[in-house]
Amino acid sequence: MIQGHSQDQEVSWSGEIACLIYSHCSSCHNPGGIAPFSLLNYQEVYDYRFSIVDVIERKYMPPWPADPSYRHFQQENVLSDEEIEMFKDWVAQDAPKGDVSQAPNPPSYDRGPVIEDPDLVLELPVYKVPALSDNDLYRCFAFDIDLPADAFITAFEVIPGNPAIVHHALIYESTNPQIDILDAADPEPGYTCFGGIGVADVTGIGGWVPGSEAHYFPEGMGMKIPSKTKIVVQVHYPEYGAGEIDSSKVLFKLSYDNERNISSAPVLNHTVLSLTNGPLFIPANTVKEFRNLFVVPVPVTIYSVTPHAHLICEAMRSFGVTPSGDTIKFVDIPHWDFDWQKTYNFRHPILLPAGTIMHGYARYNNTSSNDHNPNIPPKDVGVGEATTDEMMLFYFTWSETEKGDEDIVFEEDGHYQHHENCEYDLNTFLSHTNQIGDIQIYPNPASCKLQILSEKRIDKLVAINAFGVPVLEDRNVGPQYKIDVSGWPSGVYWIKTNLGQISEFNKIVVGQ
Repeated sequence: MIQGHSQDQEVSWSGEIACLIYSHCSSCHNPGGIAPFSLLNYQEVYDYRFSIVDVIERKYMPPWPADPSYRHFQQENVLSDEEIEMFKDWVAQDAPKGDVSQAPNPPSYDRGPVIEDPDLVLELPVYKVPALSDNDLYRCFAFDIDLPADAFITAFEVIPGNPAIVHHALIYESTNPQIDILDAADPEPGYTCFGGIGVADVTGIGGWVPGSEAHYFPEGMGMKIPSKTKIVVQVHYPEYGAGEIDSSKVLFKLSYDNERNISSAPVLNHTVLSLTNGPLFIPANTVKEFRNLFVVPVPVTIYSVTPHAHLICEAMRSFGVTPSGDTIKFVDIPHWDFDWQKTYNFRHPILLPAGTIMHGYARYNNTSSNDHNPNIPPKDVGVGEATTDEMMLFYFTWSETEKGDEDIVFEEDGHYQHHENCEYDLNTFLSHTNQIGDIQIYPNPASCKLQILSEKRIDKLVAINAFGVPVLEDRNVGPQYKIDVSGWPSGVYWIKTNLGQISEFNKIVVGQ
């Protein structure tokens, strides 16, 4: 419920909302971005304001699956509760513009690479996304690497050729010759892959999602690769990318010095050596939880974690327990979504003493209640690379602990860095109270009649659909009011009530 707000606490586009949107939303929501619509100016945000309230209130957007109350990570694109309330207040005040001359400049996404002098450039072939039916496409592009000597990757940057259809990209290194067989068997550039790259014995280098910048490993560190190997770039193309053309590229900085090696491995996995209650098999119409563990043999320092599963999975969590009994939290994803898998970089390296037990938990829902289930009706699911198979992996980047690791800081604790360092005082918008009085709306969801009860008579009531279009308006309403919604299209609506200068919104759902 959007609470009432007084005039002397006005939230405006120029003063607060532009900064919030440009910082947290526009990296995907821009004309060339992966999102289906742009949010780069007042009118665009105004048109979608009710839909935005819905998705940020449910914390579906911005997409950050990891629970920030469990552990914080670098570049954590999460709206605070205060920011969500601020946006809701803005909508409740009829979305004022404010002084447009004071608004921050919109971000520009037509800029060059951050790595201006790469040592290795991999240009993906021109690829036209074919017509897709029910599933997105995961395409792997393999490159033969021939360097003068073994090298360390110290930085990499993904440059999407067509940002509107590149959902995310993952980068792997492997010497497995099976990659050539998979590539040769597919007549198109690259080969179709899912989950991984289709072979064992791979090393994950890193990944990219919209809004990512170049990734630099800590100073003096790098990820070692053989002089002769393969680098495979897996690109996720959404279903709506059919017919579009992409030609992305990846830039690398290399060092041939004796850098400190950072390794990447799925130390928590679905093999019999790690899974404690395996095998990973989920019969049709069952919900099962699996556990895996790994005992750290020597003191190690970990820098990031990458959980990985497929479509049946619905939650993943990992933590460690030291020999002294201390619990160290790694990551918790209460609502796993394969489309939003990420590498989570710790703000400070985590030092694990020898004997630490690393734990992984994952829950799989192989019933029709799982909206991501690829099989309707459900079928038995086991381990494999296919869309209809499953996995349970937690990749960690790590190195053996050295003196001084405890003093390394990658990112100071704090909120996600805002566009152009724009600022607003959140405390200004948190002291208001509901001045209209208690309003009850039921049933919710509604399919026939909607009953509205209020403590006070309402000056004006407006029902608004998800696109911001009023579908009903009435004045001098209350204290009991009924609305016939039987003819309304199914979806989310907002009931706006006004008492003098005070506005309040309540979200309802209409449908069966």
